[in-house]
Amino acid sequence: MSDDVPDAGPGETERRLVVDGTEWIARSAGTGAAGTGGRSLAAIEAVRFYRPGEAHPRWEALVARGRWQELFEEELAALLRAATPLSGA
Repeated sequence: MSDDVPDAGPGETERRLVVDGTEWIARSAGTGAAGTGGRSLAAIEAVRFYRPGEAHPRWEALVARGRWQELFEEELAALLRAATPLSGA
């Protein structure tokens, strides 16, 4: 088993950023829908943040589906700062 961050799968993209002097890798963890009722569901995407060289993500945030790839670097940094820590992080 490698300690490296897993490679992005086919069609996936990742983004690298530096927040408060620390390098991070952001990658989509999948999409889904949230809400109640058939008409009030929102399309969402989970974004996970990894440290280079680590196999498991430390943080996760939810955004509108497809939106995270369009965020400016400052917006992506703000998303990381507001993210939820994952167990074992």
